[in-house]
Amino acid sequence: FGFSRKPVMSAKAGAAGEVIAWAVENPGSISAIYAENPVLKSRMMPEMPVAERLPVLLKASIPILFVCGEKDPSLNSGLRTAEKKYKASGGKIDLLVSAAEGHFLSQKKYRVALDFILRAAQ
Repeated sequence: FGFSRKPVMSAKAGAAGEVIAWAVENPGSISAIYAENPVLKSRMMPEMPVAERLPVLLKASIPILFVCGEKDPSLNSGLRTAEKKYKASGGKIDLLVSAAEGHFLSQKKYRVALDFILRAAQ
């Protein structure tokens, strides 16, 4: 069917933590991660915050794109820290902040997300 052997994983809010947790356990099975307003917590890995496991993805050269509303609580409760740590270690991560928006985004950045996914899938 022409599907990629290494798909881009995508999720929103709390599901993003589960996607990242799965990716950490299976880094060779994905090409990238795209998440909107991600909550970096997981029921799969309750013993360790998901953000602390990002170095596994870094070693596998997994690019990450997070899109988050400026007023979403997850922005300042983990995403900015995760972004800084991933970038400082040489990882490819982009955090796009949608001004004046909260958890439910109305100004979707579909073109940016689509371009990211198409680049990662090549």
